[in-house]
Amino acid sequence: MSAARKMHDDEVDTDASIAHRLLAAQFPQWAELHVQPSPSSQRARGRGWALSVGRNALPYYRVSNTVLARIARRAIDEALADHQRTP
Repeated sequence: MSAARKMHDDEVDTDASIAHRLLAAQFPQWAELHVQPSPSSQRARGRGWALSVGRNALPYYRVSNTVLARIARRAIDEALADHQRTP
């Protein structure tokens, strides 16, 4: 299984072969695609994107839609927590 550091305690061990089997089962048309782990720089960009979307949405939705404000707040909290866990 994967030797990568887990993001949370109950995270399931996985690797590229498991991801490939799930992809082939759920999307047969993509079964021939090569599956590989994403580099840490790509995950960092994803965290940055989530943080920026949450930061931009929070002030707007805080007044107009409290459900979406909570989603934005959670995205910010998760991105920041992930950043603190990742070296």
